[in-house]
Amino acid sequence: MKRLAKLVLIAVVVNMIAAGQNYFATVLKSSGTVLVRPSGETEFNVDAEMGMGLHVGDAILTGEDGFIAVIFTKDKSLVKIRKDSEVTIREEYSVRTVKINQGRVLASVTPGVKGAFRVETPTSVASVKGTKFWTVTNSQYGDRFYGVEGNVNVMNLVTGVETNLAPGQMVISTPQGQIVNMPVDESEIPVDPDDAPTPEPEPQVQPEEEQVYQPQPQTTQPGAAEAAAAPSEMPATEVAEPLEKSGGKPFGMGLGLGSVTIDNKIYNQIALRPEFRFGKLAIALDVAIYMDEQGKIREEEWDEISDYIDKFYYIRWAQPGDPFFAKLGAMDNTTLGYGILMNGYSNTTEYPQVRKVGIHTGMQMEKLGWEAFVANAKEITGPGLLATRVTYKPLKKLPLRVGGTVVADVYPYKGLPDSDEDEVADALDMYPGKDDNVVIDSLRNNFSVQQRKYLRSIGYDMPSETIIDQGITRLSDYDRIMSGALAVDVGMPVLNMKFLKLDVYGQAASFIPREDSAYVFNPSSGEYEGEAFTPGFGFAVPGVHANLFRIANLTLEYRYAGKNFLFGFWDRVYDYERVQIRDNEIYTKQQMKLQQDQMQGIFGAFDVNILNYIILGSYYQHMFSAGTEIKSFMATASLPKGKIPKLADATAFYQRNNDENPFLFKKPSENTILGYKVGFELGGGAVIYYVFQKTYRDFDGSGSINPKTESVSITTIETGFSF
Repeated sequence: MKRLAKLVLIAVVVNMIAAGQNYFATVLKSSGTVLVRPSGETEFNVDAEMGMGLHVGDAILTGEDGFIAVIFTKDKSLVKIRKDSEVTIREEYSVRTVKINQGRVLASVTPGVKGAFRVETPTSVASVKGTKFWTVTNSQYGDRFYGVEGNVNVMNLVTGVETNLAPGQMVISTPQGQIVNMPVDESEIPVDPDDAPTPEPEPQVQPEEEQVYQPQPQTTQPGAAEAAAAPSEMPATEVAEPLEKSGGKPFGMGLGLGSVTIDNKIYNQIALRPEFRFGKLAIALDVAIYMDEQGKIREEEWDEISDYIDKFYYIRWAQPGDPFFAKLGAMDNTTLGYGILMNGYSNTTEYPQVRKVGIHTGMQMEKLGWEAFVANAKEITGPGLLATRVTYKPLKKLPLRVGGTVVADVYPYKGLPDSDEDEVADALDMYPGKDDNVVIDSLRNNFSVQQRKYLRSIGYDMPSETIIDQGITRLSDYDRIMSGALAVDVGMPVLNMKFLKLDVYGQAASFIPREDSAYVFNPSSGEYEGEAFTPGFGFAVPGVHANLFRIANLTLEYRYAGKNFLFGFWDRVYDYERVQIRDNEIYTKQQMKLQQDQMQGIFGAFDVNILNYIILGSYYQHMFSAGTEIKSFMATASLPKGKIPKLADATAFYQRNNDENPFLFKKPSENTILGYKVGFELGGGAVIYYVFQKTYRDFDGSGSINPKTESVSITTIETGFSF
């Protein structure tokens, strides 16, 4: 109360002074480094002081320790400008504008004022009549608006998309035209220190320095709409959850109970999955114990140093869209550019049977940005799947962005399991637990051909003479067939109407030309036969993305695929198709999937939010040539949290790419992947999750899938807790 009374007294005195001087606004409070640039001048050369008058067109710059509160003379509206901010105040034709070039500002607008009050940033405009809200802006990465009181209309200046900000909500507006509205917890909204309770200082103790709140981006869980949406250059909205002393959650715990299949054996699973968050830093662990039917713990999970590295599910700093971000560990959904090469890739499709440590990092500057991606750091000596991307915005006034992407799987054979690390794939390993190369060398050097024939005749298990002479089971003896490709893209918004927003883009890609050998099944001979081929190129021009009535998104592309080219080659199921065994021979996805004729067709994606009760998404691709058709299909559905009592999460998906008929649901192929996740609130912060995922593998090499015997299912039941 004493603090409030003091502020009221200061406001009265300051306004009496301002009225006498006829100032537009007056400094109510100032601390730290705060400079003013008078209207018409080019430099910030005046120190701000309490009671100082401000004129229309004056600009304010706060340092890293600066804070200033400004009250407007006419209607007593108030703005509080935090550290590291640059703000200009203007008024034209009864429209008052607070222009924020950078920083954090709390606006408290007096209800019933005459004229309009706007907060403008390089990305957005917020219009109000009487309300209280926070604006957090960065010219490179966009804005975040937090509603405290009243309602605010927020419009993205790039696309013209608008939304309403209500109390307890946050709006994210990006320089690429994306605008997202979501609820936030009260503890996640930036704190006004003047409203926060301050304990009375004890005698002889100096009061603590005012804590300047630094709002952090909040977490948005990836949902069906994100998975189904067409690839875009918009930065992800999934960002770090704020962790403040005033109610953040720096620790969460998940408990996994269920069964998993590892090396074709079923184990009972008990897994602790804690997540520790410290501002932008997050560390998630997966400490799992697997027990067989006799209650024995699977020791293979604890007998090597690398096993302890596997206990880290991920380590993350910030999120894509921040000035710098980095993530190490699980990569659940990665798309580069508009997705012509890498679209929805995941290194967790075989988790926990196969644990991979991915790396995704990048930096975004005003014009230039870059990303680097490694699917599995354990294969870095191979190396394995790598990617990089660079973007550039050449013009200041035109929102045109040009990008380039390179993706390469330098050594696909690293995708074959090799338990004893003898460079012989487990599927070809004649001596599990031993180094096949040592055994074969011993047979070659110590036994003659006749002796080896005799040993075979009496039933001794021995490799063929071809294997002994040529050593063809060594992975190192196979050619390093690199699956590599280059892509370029360009995009910009072209239409901005209330009911229709339209962007256009184009993208093109080419696999790195080199002669390869694909193997296809010949029904007449009953064998896989090789045919030389050279990977090709493709393009999608034009590409159109439309937002309809602010609730639906539609994407259409004309696609042309030259001979031996596939769109989205590195997709969600790539790790399943990366390398396979057929008749004791090793074939990569490039050899198995890229041999096709020149094709053309269409790609379409659609997602819709139905009254915020259900979110549906899908994409469909139809490519055709003389006598050949290839189709792809994906569908997702999700229910937002809070729409059904006790339902914390509900998401389902089905995907089948590059198939003759992706709608033969009863006859799946190796391109099929489906699953769901359902979470129920138990009370007390606990949520139980049911997670299911199924894929299919042609284990017998017959060329067709038996759904009953050739499916790979992963089912887990987890209980999550937040503390």
